[in-house]
Amino acid sequence: MRNYNITNPAVLDELEKISVEINAKREEIVHSIALLANDKENYDVNGIVTNEELFNIRLEFVDLAVKTFYGAESKLLLEEWANKLGEYAIVRGATLPAILPVTNQYRRVIWELIEKMSEENGLLPETIFKSSLILNGIVDRAANTFSVAFVKHHEKKINETNDFIKEMSAPIVPISKGIAVLPLVGHLDEERSAVLMDTTVNQIVDHQLDVIFIDLSGVSVIDTYVARRLSDVMKLLKILGITPILSGLRPEMSQTIVSLGIDLKAFKVVSNLKQALIDYGVCKDIR
Repeated sequence: MRNYNITNPAVLDELEKISVEINAKREEIVHSIALLANDKENYDVNGIVTNEELFNIRLEFVDLAVKTFYGAESKLLLEEWANKLGEYAIVRGATLPAILPVTNQYRRVIWELIEKMSEENGLLPETIFKSSLILNGIVDRAANTFSVAFVKHHEKKINETNDFIKEMSAPIVPISKGIAVLPLVGHLDEERSAVLMDTTVNQIVDHQLDVIFIDLSGVSVIDTYVARRLSDVMKLLKILGITPILSGLRPEMSQTIVSLGIDLKAFKVVSNLKQALIDYGVCKDIR
């Protein structure tokens, strides 16, 4: 036990016996932890485990404790365990304050086992002291490593959600071969216009479109920055061989665009989306 400066053969022997005892009672330890954590939702009325995933994650930590008392602690295995628990917590919608207190239950249950061994077998004082250091060390490192993993998975989840929201803020709706509609709704701010330039252009290319109708009838207002970005998007699409068609432009929007020196004659502009789709033969005029 180089990490804990243990050289006494008798202490090493007793620590190995503790390791063996923890391993022999690994499932009992996990059940006790669940009881202390009040995990009733993970057991049925007969006390049978219903959440095998969480049960196995807890078993893995007990196995890490076994290895540590045996002198074979692995930082890599601890990080893998923390990542697994962190991902599990995020998927289940658990919070860090709800999960972290459970680590103290590992400490409590395993320490009670060591105390019982000491009462029955008379462990050496040095063994008890070193056992305390080892147990507190592995539990504290587990808590810290898990916290880092949880934050990492939480940030990943937030980023994925933000990407989804951004993607949905400019959805491409294919309506026939080579033709799609980009209906924009609400307020076009700088962030959404940046998505329009970056994400949406890539989607349009991926759909292998020839024509894209950009419908602005649901947009509340367009400022000068957004008008320029919109113009840039349409120019880029034309360079890529895709025909952009603007629909739903209100007079005030047109004035903003023209005031910037953007020549609307360079683009195809129609009064409303319905008429444009009829003109392109995408739908029939039903009166």
